[in-house]
Amino acid sequence: RKAVQDYTDRDLAMYRSTGSHLPLEHPMLLFDGKEAKELIRKASNSHIQTHGLLQSAVETMLKHADKYIPPASELDFTASWNEHYGNNLVVLAFTFALEPENSHLEKAALKSLRRLVSYGSWQVASAPGDDVARAHTLFGVSIAFDILFHHLHDFERHEIPKRIQEETHFLYRRAEKNAGWNRQYVHNHMITIETALLIGALVTEGHSMAPSLQQQAMARLHMERVLELLRHVTDGSIDEGVAYTTYSTRSLFLYIYLAQRHYGVRHFDHPWLVRHLSLLLSTTLPGSGGSIGIGDSNPTWYFGPEAQLFFLDKYVLQEGNANWLAGEIREARFRLAPANTDLLPVDWTMLPFEFLWYAAHITPVAPSADDLSGIAVNEDWGVSTYKSSVLANATFLSLKSGYILGRGLHNVAVDSTGEGSQKYPYLDGF
Repeated sequence: RKAVQDYTDRDLAMYRSTGSHLPLEHPMLLFDGKEAKELIRKASNSHIQTHGLLQSAVETMLKHADKYIPPASELDFTASWNEHYGNNLVVLAFTFALEPENSHLEKAALKSLRRLVSYGSWQVASAPGDDVARAHTLFGVSIAFDILFHHLHDFERHEIPKRIQEETHFLYRRAEKNAGWNRQYVHNHMITIETALLIGALVTEGHSMAPSLQQQAMARLHMERVLELLRHVTDGSIDEGVAYTTYSTRSLFLYIYLAQRHYGVRHFDHPWLVRHLSLLLSTTLPGSGGSIGIGDSNPTWYFGPEAQLFFLDKYVLQEGNANWLAGEIREARFRLAPANTDLLPVDWTMLPFEFLWYAAHITPVAPSADDLSGIAVNEDWGVSTYKSSVLANATFLSLKSGYILGRGLHNVAVDSTGEGSQKYPYLDGF
């Protein structure tokens, strides 16, 4: 069953009136010029490990440019799934922000940005109705433009925002017309696309792009509804499964970060966030080399989860348990990585956010024995797990018996067709 028309002018008015009203100043999205200097300082001390991983990622990209740098031909770009080019661009641009004297890195980042902007279309040719890859490209181009602004030619500083705004408006219009992803609130497509839409609108606001505030308003409206619905989920889960949950939290956590940074809206005490570490602890396999595949059959994480764990300790929990789990997962990745490979055994697309969200002053602390072994019940998702210990050869069992969507969202969906329909008028069942 599809959602009803999911916004009104009155809904959007509140978010328009609290827009960021940004001046023409870059960088500003993830950090400003003053904060950039502090990031450079951290790169050589407290964050040296993550900086080293970023350097290795960039080295691999440049060594295998035919695989990781956008191709010269638009036809080659659109011929297959291409989300990695936008993601890789963020890594290139962010690493350059840490090494502003690195001319080779500057050249590679600018080349990637210029090639993506030069394409007439960002749509995957074989998936004309799928906006996800397009959103990844918008995500990468917008962040890179913000970071690289002072290294662009004058005409590029005027023309690239136009292209970003063009793509942002395309996704805005798709949302306005109730595209399929726009009716699936707690789903990786909705969260990924709406966050990319918000980022595109934010970086173009200071360039006198008239639709920007309206676009920000719609993206914020939808993302706030995601957070509203997640209040019904009591165990920090998303029913898509652990791997796809990391796909969703990649953008969800970034939205929460941007909401605080640009609008002064705090969600760090959200009950779903508070419980999310428990989910990751219970679903991480003994030895920390993977996760359970219930819900999506994938035995590992798609994005992160080290960056998300750093986020949880820096902004939500501040007790060291999340930093500890991130360290265990990172250690396991390198321990289990194949020998003689150029590729990093990490998801490098999240390294910029690991760097941004790592709080070095929070000492990693192992959770209690009860949290690391024994039975754990994720009551909303309906998944129970058992670990005899955290060692790689330990016994591990898991099972699922629960509602589609999870208990909380199942009840919301049922209620939205009955007496509770006025509480969430933008929903109409499953």
